[in-house]
Amino acid sequence: MRALIRVLRPATSLLLLTLITSMLTGVFSTLIIKEIQQSLVGEQAFNLLDFSGYFFSMIGAYLVAAILSSVSIAKINRDIIHDLRLTLSERILAAPFERVEGLRSNILPILTDDLNHIANLINRLPSVVTGLATVIGILVYLFWLSPLMASLTLFGFMCVFVVNKINLNFIGRYSRENREQSNVIYKLIEGLVYGMANLVMHQKFRVRYVDITLRKESNSQMDSYFKETALNSFNNRLNDVILLSFLGGMIILVYLYSIVSISFFATYLTLILFMLGPLSTVSGFLGTIKRIEA
Repeated sequence: MRALIRVLRPATSLLLLTLITSMLTGVFSTLIIKEIQQSLVGEQAFNLLDFSGYFFSMIGAYLVAAILSSVSIAKINRDIIHDLRLTLSERILAAPFERVEGLRSNILPILTDDLNHIANLINRLPSVVTGLATVIGILVYLFWLSPLMASLTLFGFMCVFVVNKINLNFIGRYSRENREQSNVIYKLIEGLVYGMANLVMHQKFRVRYVDITLRKESNSQMDSYFKETALNSFNNRLNDVILLSFLGGMIILVYLYSIVSISFFATYLTLILFMLGPLSTVSGFLGTIKRIEA
């Protein structure tokens, strides 16, 4: 996260606009969800004109805020990636030739893959902030409806966060291995391209280069990639299992101890379902940051 903050620091004013508009998008999303929930519960007399005016004005406000956050983050991304590319190129040219030669296999991935990962990460920032604002907004609304259910929900989400944090540490280890081995693959492929003439003339060396050296390193790199990807998928599914188990436990509490009415629990489930998408977005963002930090 610190690396991302350092990268975004030059665009502080535009970033502030992005964060504000993204949070407003989340607020408007929460208000829309609240209006839908109240219209379904039917505790007050339903007025079609009032509902339509409020609902579609919130939709319009949501759209304006979403467009502003999307445009501002696109501008941030363009400027930051452009500046990073030029800055890194200037540093490479200013460095001693021997040092550049020794790190040549690491430079190309930084100027291509790493910058693309950073660009993708920045692009996802508005949806993450919007998701967080939506989750917080629904939790606040839930606290207003039922402090007990909101507290239990917050506890469930904290369990998911702790498990996610532990799993991401394991994923980060394989991300680092994958990154280091990818640099070796880049170096071997670079040698293949620039040393093609020698490889063509020396058949034995060519066979050894591809069938032994490249195959061995590629297998090692793909093993790390497999472990990273499998653990990441497992982490996402584990989050789903924890949330579903939590909801199952809530159903048991409602039926055994009547902590809330069945009708209110149906409303509660509707609000929870609206929160699952934003939570998944935030969880995926944390996993992406872990891979970038590797």
